[in-house]
Amino acid sequence: MTSVRNISRTIPPSGNSQFSGFYRVLIDAKRRFCVPSAFRRTLQRDIVLVTIEITTFARKDRIIAIYNKGAWKTMLANLTEQTSRENFLRGSFQASVDNQGRILIPNELSEFFCISPGDQIIVAGTGNSLQLWKKENWLTRPAIQITIGS
Repeated sequence: MTSVRNISRTIPPSGNSQFSGFYRVLIDAKRRFCVPSAFRRTLQRDIVLVTIEITTFARKDRIIAIYNKGAWKTMLANLTEQTSRENFLRGSFQASVDNQGRILIPNELSEFFCISPGDQIIVAGTGNSLQLWKKENWLTRPAIQITIGS
C-alpha cells in the first residue's frame, strides 16, 4: 500500500506551474511511489527522471529530480557546456505517471538512490521540478540561510 503524509504546508501551484512544499511518501513493493495530490495538478503524465549528486563541504547526497517534458527541454536548452548537457542526458530516464498517480522508479535509479520497497522518501517541490530525497538525508541536510534586506 502506498501512503502519503503531508509534513509541511504546501503552497498551491500558481499559473506558472511551480512546485513547492514537501511530503513524505512510501516506496511500495514494486518500487513505485504515490505523487502527492498537491503536485498532481502540475505534474504531467510524461516525465523525465534525472540523477543528481549534490556535494557540500561535509557530504554528498544523491537525489532524483523529476521534470515535466517541457521544463526538461527548456533546462537542456539553457545548458551552455556540452559536458553538462551530456551528464544530464546520461543520467536521465523517460517515465510516466500511471492512472493512480504513481511513478515507478527504474532499477538503475533504485540502485543509484539506494532505496528499497518500504523505504520512506521525501518529495520536495523546487520550482520547475520535484526532487526525491532519502528521508534521513533530507532530515540532516545542511540548512540554507537566507537574509532579506540589510
